[in-house]
Amino acid sequence: MLAKDVLYPSRSLEVSTRLRDMKIITFLTLILATSISVALDLTNSFWIWTNELTPSPDWPTGIAPVGARAFRRVAITPPDKTPLSASIIIAVDDQYTLWVDGNEVGTGVDYQTAQGYCVALSPYCYNVFAVEATNGGTVPNPAGVLAAIEITYTDGSTQMVVSDSSWKALNSPTIPTGFEEFNFDDSSWSAATVESPSGGSPWGPIDTPSSPC
Repeated sequence: MLAKDVLYPSRSLEVSTRLRDMKIITFLTLILATSISVALDLTNSFWIWTNELTPSPDWPTGIAPVGARAFRRVAITPPDKTPLSASIIIAVDDQYTLWVDGNEVGTGVDYQTAQGYCVALSPYCYNVFAVEATNGGTVPNPAGVLAAIEITYTDGSTQMVVSDSSWKALNSPTIPTGFEEFNFDDSSWSAATVESPSGGSPWGPIDTPSSPC
């Protein structure tokens, strides 16, 4: 205890009270910041496919050939930032394999229920999200890829990536070897075709998991 605290006990009590109040405010701020964090969802995402879709009286969005197709999305890292992780929600009609930065992350077969993944990202100037999507069946039918990705950087900031026309799509059932890798050249691929917003026909609402990360 300092001499001034003996001479001025009320001042010492005031300082202690302020420190206590500051700790309480900091604690409540942390709780509030956690409670108001927005869950990742598919609200701003679109169903996409290749431009091979053909009109159909039964399916306004069009029908696609049976077989596998490849999709890629390269996310450029903003200046002075370093990628840390990605929270991903994805649903594909009919089935898919997902890669991130060249590594296989997971597979799925139920387009009515999206799957979630939390993935560590390579700390490079860009990150690659690649999907091999397969349209099942024996005749052409609706097909689509629906995804939302939240990239988190080491400084705590985030970037959203959704399935839309910014994705690249390959109009071929032959999936190129290494299409999921960083150095793959997709310059000859077409822009993905937007079919329907999330929740739209013919898929309707999709069940989504809570934020994976």
